[in-house]
Amino acid sequence: MVRQRALTMLAQQVVRNLSPRNSNGNISDKKENCPVVPPFDMLDLPTGMKAMGFTKAAYCANRWFRGQSHVIKDGSADIEPLQFLDTDTFKLEWILSFGQVRSKFDALKDADINAPENIYNNKSRDALKKVLKRFVDKHNNSCPSPLDTLSYSEQGVQNLHRDFQFQRIRVTMVDVLGGILEISKAKIKNSQIMNDLAASLANFYFYAAVAHATVHTRRYMRYGNEGQMKCTQTTVNVSHIYVYAKDFYSFNNETQTSQYLGHWNRYGVIISAESYAASLLEKETGNHAEIYLPPVPKNLDRPLDTGSSLLAKQVYYPVRNRDFETWRHLKNRGGDFTIFSDMRKIKLVKPITIDLDEICEITSANSKSLICVGYTKY
Repeated sequence: MVRQRALTMLAQQVVRNLSPRNSNGNISDKKENCPVVPPFDMLDLPTGMKAMGFTKAAYCANRWFRGQSHVIKDGSADIEPLQFLDTDTFKLEWILSFGQVRSKFDALKDADINAPENIYNNKSRDALKKVLKRFVDKHNNSCPSPLDTLSYSEQGVQNLHRDFQFQRIRVTMVDVLGGILEISKAKIKNSQIMNDLAASLANFYFYAAVAHATVHTRRYMRYGNEGQMKCTQTTVNVSHIYVYAKDFYSFNNETQTSQYLGHWNRYGVIISAESYAASLLEKETGNHAEIYLPPVPKNLDRPLDTGSSLLAKQVYYPVRNRDFETWRHLKNRGGDFTIFSDMRKIKLVKPITIDLDEICEITSANSKSLICVGYTKY
């Protein structure tokens, strides 16, 4: 069973290797002459992914299992060492080919869409202003222009993301699978629900970051009773942005039930819609899913036999985040890593102009020294 699997993995492997098998490929019990389902091993997951044609999911799982033990917390802003970074595997065009993903991509950048995650709304402009202010302050108001952020970041996507990202939009597994209606149709038709993107990234974000901008700083003097003030005021015009996907391939167990990842075996995956809905609701709301749903049947957190003969191909085992965490604890392997897609440079139909706050310093009439008086609105 999944809960016991991590603690009995070595014993099960011995059983698998030594026990006789019947003509169906199942382990036979000589005493009762009845089939016993071969135990499921976490290392069977990449095999099951390959059997489904999920090449990227299999690559990610193999990389995680083979990697040195490494934990990345959700929302981490740390710059990861190169061994825990992947920038080559996931291409944006491939990601956009699944489900309703492209609509989320468009909602982020489309000037005609009025959505909370759009780059043109006030909240996004405030975030962009903070990013640009930090950059201008770092250069003491003597900023390079035109600004090419990738060159400035020395071609480092992690540096660019840290310094110039200002908006994002969440893509859920429901979006990746095509929406509730498509998932329901597939369930009714008993057809495949899971796909390679869902099996590898599942929930992730599209991010927007400054790509190209012009920076113009005016310098002038103000005169008053306290003496003369030396002032600067900077305007930044953002003409291009980068849009890209970013995710952590990690298995943090932050909810009560532990995120459900499907029922798996060496031959593929099936999805318990009830278990997935419960996990999704809990992650979205922070509340236990039973507040919104009838209790999820206990059997859905146990192996499922889709046939009637306990054939190896027909028995699927539930996998949750906690199973990966347990495996890492026991094996001292399992390396979380950060994933970036390639970046798409987009010329904005409506460039975004940001006026930063005026900065003034009082110049003493006698000593001509500068005394900073902080920021005032221009």
